Amino acid sequence: MTTSEFQDAMEKANKRKKSASKAVETKYSNMNHSVQLFIDSITIKVLSDEELKTKALKAKQEWYQCHPCSLNGDWIDEPYMKNAYTANEETINRWIVNYIRHNLVSYDNFLGSIDGKVGSVEAYPEVKIAVLEKIANTYPKYKDECERQIFFVDFNADR
Repeated sequence: MTTSEFQDAMEKANKRKKSASKAVETKYSNMNHSVQLFIDSITIKVLSDEELKTKALKAKQEWYQCHPCSLNGDWIDEPYMKNAYTANEETINRWIVNYIRHNLVSYDNFLGSIDGKVGSVEAYPEVKIAVLEKIANTYPKYKDECERQIFFVDFNADR
């Protein structure tokens, strides 16, 4: 440990650690900048309530038709034909908010663009909450559902 070779190696290792730490800091900073740019640019396509409900229910029904599910605890090969159109209002409102988030906002595209990058896991709750807040402002009818979803994002982020 007292040899000059060891001291040189330690000095080089410390420089590499410092450089790596700075690189990670820069990546977090870039992620925060990207997130803020996305949040500032969020726009939501506005549809009539009737069209929104129709599209959300159609999308959910199509999802049911494409995904096998469990029937009495046993997985079945063919889709079990649930009927999205018979869901209660609370469930439909959840689907509508989700439809808006995934189809009327560039949310999925943005999440795909940051996937796997340094800071993306920490950015996800911030992005989801910002989108839900914008949905609540654009579609006040679904404000309660947006707030409910925000609560669960916050709740899970604190764990």
